[in-house]
Amino acid sequence: MKVNQVLLSFFIMFYAMACMSPGHAFAPSESISTAESEPSREQTHELSLKPVARVNDSMIFLSDLMQEMQNITMKNYGRREITPDLANRIKNEAMAKLITEEVVKQHVDSKNIEVSDEAVQEKLQQFKKDMGDEKHFQYYLRKMNKTETLMLDEMKRALALEQILAEEIDNKIKIDDQELDRIYEENKDKFIQQEKIEITDIIFFLDAEDKASYNQAELLQKKALKEYSDKLMELPSDGSFAVQEKININRSLHPALYKTAKTLQPGEMSDVINADGTLHIIKLTGYNPEKKESKEKSIADMRRDITKQMRQKMLNEWLTDLKDKADIEVMDMMADE
Repeated sequence: MKVNQVLLSFFIMFYAMACMSPGHAFAPSESISTAESEPSREQTHELSLKPVARVNDSMIFLSDLMQEMQNITMKNYGRREITPDLANRIKNEAMAKLITEEVVKQHVDSKNIEVSDEAVQEKLQQFKKDMGDEKHFQYYLRKMNKTETLMLDEMKRALALEQILAEEIDNKIKIDDQELDRIYEENKDKFIQQEKIEITDIIFFLDAEDKASYNQAELLQKKALKEYSDKLMELPSDGSFAVQEKININRSLHPALYKTAKTLQPGEMSDVINADGTLHIIKLTGYNPEKKESKEKSIADMRRDITKQMRQKMLNEWLTDLKDKADIEVMDMMADE
């Protein structure tokens, strides 16, 4: 088929975005607005079947690329304005991800790893449980343009991949216990568990310099102490304040709140505080003082961190090797056929 360059350019930049919420938009100054650019239903379908890359004997189609672009945009860019430059960056990211996934898929399939149906069903049921219920699971399938059968295939392959990675990467990670011991002994004074202060914060949207604002905050503090001490998140709001829980604060980032929190006992609520021109009431919900880590915990933490770093490095090398050995071709999407 002959591919019109303007039409394909429009398709690449706009097709995936049209599937998203109304908040997604291209910069008006950079958008394509000519009526001649808008593809018909038949042209859109024809273009969706256009190959955009080949990995050995398998093709990646434009429809796959568009779906992945949509997934990446929704996950990483939210309602950010999608300019043509950003759309092109998203396209390249999506292409790289699809090629990597196809290379790994082919490698896994070539190993003929046995995965039981029971293991796949267990993984599926756990996923459904994590989704909440069947309704949310079906919504996820529609959103991701998948069927349950396709998802079962992906889960089976994922379980096989876990076995392959265990054999080809995880079992090859070796850490010298004597080296960990040496590092600890030379740096034992640096293995410190940092002080941790957790609060629930009532933050006010009022003029902190206005005496009336301060009085209003004091009245709320009294109400909170009397009626909502153990359930601040249920405190009725008139829009003049918000309640945030499980906030971790430290001396450098939150000096005023930190200073007040240090005077409180766990479960105790503060008076009204003026912190950098904003009124707060805080409740201390957790406190762990700075202390020296035990040798056992310090070495365990080192082992975990080093293992994570080594695994990521080996995984990157493993993926690079797979792609180097594969016959990969990325088509020129603007070329006429």
